[in-house]
Amino acid sequence: MEKYFKIFKYHGGGIRGLKRVWDTITEVDLFDFYRRGVETSKIKTNNYANDQYMFYAPVYSSVSKEMLRLSFDYYTSAVRYTNYQRKTIFIDLGCGAGKTIIQAGEMSHFDFCGGVEVDKELVSLSLKNYKAAFGEEIKKNTINESKGFVFHGEVETDNWTIFLEKLINEKKLNKDDITLFIFNKNSYGEDILRESLDISSKYFSSIFYLYQNPIHEHVLKEMGFKCFLRDSLESTAHKNFKYKCYFRHKIT
Repeated sequence: MEKYFKIFKYHGGGIRGLKRVWDTITEVDLFDFYRRGVETSKIKTNNYANDQYMFYAPVYSSVSKEMLRLSFDYYTSAVRYTNYQRKTIFIDLGCGAGKTIIQAGEMSHFDFCGGVEVDKELVSLSLKNYKAAFGEEIKKNTINESKGFVFHGEVETDNWTIFLEKLINEKKLNKDDITLFIFNKNSYGEDILRESLDISSKYFSSIFYLYQNPIHEHVLKEMGFKCFLRDSLESTAHKNFKYKCYFRHKIT
């Protein structure tokens, strides 16, 4: 109760404070409540590994779930067509405690699900949460038959794409028949966003970009991404409910 009282006071009390308490319960805490041993509700604001990144706070459950589901539906109609051999990789660039990795895994739509995280503490937590959710242990910077992974590193370097390239080669897959789904909960600023897109675009010709709280959306537009999905709320809605999804698919 102390946690909810602090949230109530922080947001000014009254109806607004009660609304934020309710959002925290339904959009954050219940996710962990229904999954024994999972801890994604933690917020980390201090001693973050890179001060160019936003502090970690979990995405709202209904928002990320809607983004994943509708984006994959669009992919099946706009990209996959009848090529059922095409593979998909979901990756959260700034995955924190691994909430979206769990959601993507539970959907069973993606061939591989993982994330990149710069903070060691959060990497350890995301690995723990994956095991609690699926009963399968994975280690950072590796992948096994579970199809899950967590990479410890910075999204603006090419280490994570090298890791994915190794994965693709090990599985004897054709990179031209792979669509990369990237999730970003406004985890970093404009420059890092652009650098991470440059890196991913050098290797993947088919990319879906799921952008929650899309502050720097102009970067995607400048790089030739098209918006195919956005939230249906008023522009004044709280940022945790706002999102836009983009894609760029080049035929090779």
